[in-house]
Amino acid sequence: MSSKVRLLLIFLAIPLMALATASGVEWKLDSTLRDALRKQYPEETAWVAHVSVSTVCRNYELRSKLIEMCNLSDNMARMKVGAIVAAILGLALLISIKIAGNIARGSRILLLAIFAPGLHLTMLALSALMILHATLGIAAVYYGASIFANTVPVGFILALGFGAVVGVLAMLRAQFSTIRKATITVLGKKLEPQEHPKIWKFITELAQIMGAGHPHAIVAGLEPNFYVTEANIVCLDGKLRGRTMYVSVPLCRILSLDEMKAVLSHELAHYKGLDTRFSQRFYPIYRGATQGLSHIAQNFSEKGGASSMVLMPAFITLTYFLNAFSESEKEISRERELAADNEAAKVDNAHNLATALVKFHAFSPAWLTIRQGMKQALGKGKVYVNASALFAEIANGVEKDKALSAVSEEGPVHPTDSHPPLSHRLKNLNLTLEQVTKDASDTSPAKPAASLLENMEELERNLTEVEHAVMVRTGEAKIGGEPMSTEVAQSEKDTVKPSTA
Repeated sequence: MSSKVRLLLIFLAIPLMALATASGVEWKLDSTLRDALRKQYPEETAWVAHVSVSTVCRNYELRSKLIEMCNLSDNMARMKVGAIVAAILGLALLISIKIAGNIARGSRILLLAIFAPGLHLTMLALSALMILHATLGIAAVYYGASIFANTVPVGFILALGFGAVVGVLAMLRAQFSTIRKATITVLGKKLEPQEHPKIWKFITELAQIMGAGHPHAIVAGLEPNFYVTEANIVCLDGKLRGRTMYVSVPLCRILSLDEMKAVLSHELAHYKGLDTRFSQRFYPIYRGATQGLSHIAQNFSEKGGASSMVLMPAFITLTYFLNAFSESEKEISRERELAADNEAAKVDNAHNLATALVKFHAFSPAWLTIRQGMKQALGKGKVYVNASALFAEIANGVEKDKALSAVSEEGPVHPTDSHPPLSHRLKNLNLTLEQVTKDASDTSPAKPAASLLENMEELERNLTEVEHAVMVRTGEAKIGGEPMSTEVAQSEKDTVKPSTA
C-alpha cells in the first residue's frame, strides 16, 4: 500500500466510523419510532414507513414528548456533520500540501515564501483535526455501544479518552518542536577570538573580501567536515545561536593554507545575497521539522494504544509534507553548493577548492577507522592520546593512488544541507579528478592550515579525551578490565596510553 493511500485511509477511517455509527443510530431510532407508530396506527402502514425521528422532532409539540429521542437524533446529526467536516478538512489538507510542494519546486523565492507558513498552517490544521478525530472516535464508541449493545463501556471510554488527550498533548508538544530551529549537537570546542586570533583574523578578512557576513562563532572538532549553519548549536562550551562555522582540526593537518582559504570561501559564500536568507530562514526550520518528526515517531512508538491512533495521522502527514518539499529542497540545495563553489573559485582559483574537495572525499573515511580503533582501545583499557594526529598519520601513510582512484562520490554528511556528488562539483569547476590528483595526494603541505590554530595539540588532546568519554557515556564503547600491556606496538606509542577513566 502506497503512503498516499495509507494516509488517505487514516484520515478517513475515524470520520467514516463516526458517520457509519451516526447513520446506524438514526436507523435504530427511526425503526423504534416506526414500530411504536405501527402498533398505534396499524392501518397507516404507508404513512408510517416514511416517518423519521428528525422529521418528527421539528414539530415543537411532538419534540416535547420525545425529548430524549430528539436529543439523541440531534447529536447524531452533529456527529455526521463533524465526520463530513473532518473528512473534507483532511482531504483539503493533503491536496493543499501537494499543490504547495509542486509550486515551490525549482524556485528559491517560492520555497522561502511557502515552506515556513505552510508548516505553521499544517501544524494548526493537524491539531484541529486530531482533536476532532478524538472527539468523533469517543462519541462513536459511546453511542455505538450504548445503542446496539445496551451497555456503556465506561472503562474503555475513559481509557480511550485519556489516551486520546495524552496523545493530542504529545502531538502538540512535538508539533511545536517542528517549527523551532534545528538544534545540532557537536563534539567541538568554541574558538574564542582572544585565544585563537589567527583563524579569526583569517576568516574575518576573507569575509570582508567576499562581501559576506562573518560567523558569530567558530567551533573546532575532530569530525572531518567543514560547514556553516544558522541552526542552534550545542557544543562543549554551551549553546550557540546565530551563524556558526565548524572547522575540522584533523583536516587542517592535511589541507594547505590555500586549500583552507578555498574551503572557507565556499562556506562564507552561503552568507551572501539570497543564500543568507536560505541559511537563516529555511534550512534551520526545515531540519527542525525533521527533528520534530522524529519526536512524534518516538512518542508514537512509546505511547501505544489510543495515543498512537491519535499520533498516527500527524506522523504520516508531516512525513508527506516534508516529502512534498524534499525534491525542491535537494535541487535548490545542490544548486546553492555549486554556486558557493563558483564564489570560492573567484576568490583564489578553482584548483585549490577542487584539491580540497578530493582530499575530503578520499581521506575522511580514515576517521571511521580511527573511531573503531578508539572503541577497541577502550575495550583493552587504553585510550588514544591524539586522534587528530593519528588521522594525519594515516592519511600520509596510505597508498595515495589507491585512495584517490577509489574516492567516493559522496563526502561527509552536512548537518543541514544536501551536497552534489564530487564529479558534479569538479565538472562545475571545469576540472577533472586526474587534473587535481597530484596536488590532492599532498597530505603534508609546506604551509598547512593547522598553522592558523594556536595550541593545536592541546586542543586535539582535549577533543580526543572528550570523544572517548562520550563513547563510554553513550554505551558505544566499554572500558575493558585487561591490564595495559607493557609492549605497545611501535605505531601506537605516540597515540595510545593507558585509560584513566
